[in-house]
Amino acid sequence: MSQSSAHVPPNVKLIVKDAFFLIGGIVSAAFGLESFLLPNQFIDGGATGISLLLAEVYDIPLYILIILVNIPFIFLGYRVIGRQFTIKTTLAIVGLALVLMTLDFPK
Repeated sequence: MSQSSAHVPPNVKLIVKDAFFLIGGIVSAAFGLESFLLPNQFIDGGATGISLLLAEVYDIPLYILIILVNIPFIFLGYRVIGRQFTIKTTLAIVGLALVLMTLDFPK
């Protein structure tokens, strides 16, 4: 059996570090949206900004729009950057939507 076909176990330390930063980023982004941007009627840039604008105009919950607006970018990321990036990005977007849907932050 060659070395290239041998199964390499996942690096647990790297997975824990990635999870820690992913969760930290999700919570800090949700806090920024709910406690700073939304109460002061500021609009962010990029996909989040588009989601904020659409939520304001069409009265659709922000957590739904965050997912919908990012779907094309997820597919593009898979084609251009790769599978691992797409998995982490999808987890971050869905995580942000879930946090926005379930947690209340101070305003």
